[in-house]
Amino acid sequence: MKKNQLTPPTDYASQNPFLEEMPSELEMARHEFERENAKLLQDISSLQEENYQLKIDVQIENSRTEKVQKEVEITRKDLRDLHLENKK
Repeated sequence: MKKNQLTPPTDYASQNPFLEEMPSELEMARHEFERENAKLLQDISSLQEENYQLKIDVQIENSRTEKVQKEVEITRKDLRDLHLENKK
């Protein structure tokens, strides 16, 4: 072997499983962050869907309320008309 020739680094980890590199604290924190982030994104998506459904429910209830209010107004008008007819 020549003096200036580079020697390839020895891969000790593949030779000895006890020398395998443990994930660093930063790497573990990053993985935990990614898991939490994925869970939060899923929660946000669920809440957005629920919000959408609730808005639809509100529109339906508003429509029903309007219909009932119109019916009440018609009934009151009919009652007034009947009352006036009975007075004659």
